Amino acid sequence: LAFEYFGYPVSQKSIKLFTVARFTLGRPIISLGFGSALLLLMAIPFASILYIPISVVSGALLFCEAQTANRR
Repeated sequence: LAFEYFGYPVSQKSIKLFTVARFTLGRPIISLGFGSALLLLMAIPFASILYIPISVVSGALLFCEAQTANRR
């Protein structure tokens, strides 16, 4: 799930998909935590109205913040 939602900012910036795979596998704690939280939200019935937009925004923010933290 983390790989899927980290892909949204990549598609907007035209970065290669390999970057998302390297990001996801290079930061297993972040990816597992984010993916686990999404999995718990998916278990709640009718919560998809809220968790899908929240997941896209939070995945994009998490990916962009981690990318800028690496550049510093």
